[in-house]
Amino acid sequence: MGLFNDNSTGAQKGGGLRHIYEAMKPSLNLSADQETGIEQALTELKEERKDFIKQGDGNKEEMQIARKQARQKIMEILNPAQKKLWHEKVQSLKESE
Repeated sequence: MGLFNDNSTGAQKGGGLRHIYEAMKPSLNLSADQETGIEQALTELKEERKDFIKQGDGNKEEMQIARKQARQKIMEILNPAQKKLWHEKVQSLKESE
């Protein structure tokens, strides 16, 4: 199953955002504040995912919204050059699926 494929828990997509971040981190040249902000966004996403699982909702729509919000937070933190690198990495991962 690929990084961007849906599954019943949405685990791949949440893990995908963390995976992309970890893969990109060295080349993004993030400031300490940027690292902190991105880590916070990813931690919040992880906690929301845990809550969804605990509640037994399995509500894909809510999880999709949470992932979208985490991506938006990350994009707000990155500068234009970093955003470009991020988008290029995401595209290359999608193409390798």
